[in-house]
Amino acid sequence: MTASRTTRRPATAARRVRHRVDRAAPTPLPAAPHPARGLPRHPQGRPTGTDTAARTRVRTDRVDKAGKVTLRVNGTRFHIAVGRTHARTRIKLLVRDLDVTIIDATTGELLTELSIDPTRRYQPLNSRKPPNP
Repeated sequence: MTASRTTRRPATAARRVRHRVDRAAPTPLPAAPHPARGLPRHPQGRPTGTDTAARTRVRTDRVDKAGKVTLRVNGTRFHIAVGRTHARTRIKLLVRDLDVTIIDATTGELLTELSIDPTRRYQPLNSRKPPNP
């Protein structure tokens, strides 16, 4: 043996494990740019336009086999009756605040218009007759 081999200390199990851990440790991530350092800031993702644009949306959906559509407004899910005759029809929901217009996506036919009553989860058809006085 050479002289350098005889002067080395024998590798212990703890040193071998530590060497493996050091090799497998991930490298630290670079520091994120900070606005205070004078780096340019990216614009924040916010809706553009007026307030009405934020409250208006269009949704494409399909009427289920029972003739109903679900819609979530302000975190509450509402079930809207469209009619069983329109089951499995592709529709577009035009939602502005609590006013909803439902149209057929293929023909453009107006199926129903309603104003959501926040106290009721199920919104019945508009075609129901008003109670007799």
